[in-house]
Parts: sequence; C-alpha cells; structure tokens
Amino acid sequence: MKDKYILIGIPGCGKSTLGKRVAENLDIPFIDLDKMARGKMDPEHQFIPMSYTSTSMFLNGLYKSMIEVSKLEGPAIIEAGAEAPLMPECATIMLEIGITIHVTRDIDKIIADIQKKEHRLILKEVNRGTIIDTEVEGVKLYAKELHKYEDMAILLFPNDGTEDEGVEMLTKIIKAISKQ
Repeated sequence: MKDKYILIGIPGCGKSTLGKRVAENLDIPFIDLDKMARGKMDPEHQFIPMSYTSTSMFLNGLYKSMIEVSKLEGPAIIEAGAEAPLMPECATIMLEIGITIHVTRDIDKIIADIQKKEHRLILKEVNRGTIIDTEVEGVKLYAKELHKYEDMAILLFPNDGTEDEGVEMLTKIIKAISKQ
C-alpha cells in the first residue's frame, strides 16, 4: 500500500505550510526533502544556490534523500520541493512509494505574497542597473514547468482559499485515501 503523500508544485504554492499542518493533524511525520538534501551537502556549499558546484551537490543530495525516504516504514507527508519532481530518477521513486499531490495556486497570488515579505534576495545587474527579485524569478521559472508537475500528479489540489481551509480539505482527502 502506498502510504506516503508527496506534495509537489512550484515554490510558494503551499507545500510546506500545508504539509506540516496536515501531518500534525494526522499525527504522521512531515519530511522536507530539500532540507534533507541541504543536510547532505558540504557546509561550505549549503547556502550558495547559484554556483554549479552547490547546485550539483544539492541535486545529488535530493536523489540520495529520495532513496532514504523510500526506505522509511509507515505513512508520511513529504514536501518534495520544486526540483525533485523534475528529476526523472526522483520522480520514478515518488510514483513507486506514494501518492503525488500537485498543490496549485494562482501565480499572481504567489508573487503578491513574495512581494509582501520584508526579507528577500534582490539583486541589481551591474551593467544594466536592472533589479532582479530572485524569488519572483524562481516562481516564474518553475511555472514554465507546470506541465511536468501535472503529468506526474495522481491528485490535483488547488490551494486557493485560506490556509486553514487548505489544511482542512487536504486532511480530509488524505484520510479518505488512507481508508481505501
């Protein structure tokens, strides 16, 4: 029986927020795959997302973390981050061990939420003087990959209401699936 519920989707759609609270409601573990992967990196590269070395190490850590998660016994909510579902080797494991739930949210709402944050990484291009909001650009980049998330999703979960509404609905859905 597939007893792992793997939340996939673009950054800012609510995977972590919903996943933590739903896992708490169901009294099952919550696993953040990105955090696991960062923990497998050399400390000097953990917080340098733009370098080739740190990106390679992170992707390798994602794959190793996915293998580790696949060996865990019992149910869990797994927040897969944005990258892992796009990696064929990780996607294959996800589909073997659990039910992939594509959490969707209107991109304009995600960007509006990001822009409300006080602390975010804003860069200025030296040559052109252009301001780049890295989080907004990241969301736009992953939005181009929506079809890949949709292709591997067993369920689609629109996260368009309040956080409490999302948690309540996702909890009900997972409870219903686990009874089957």
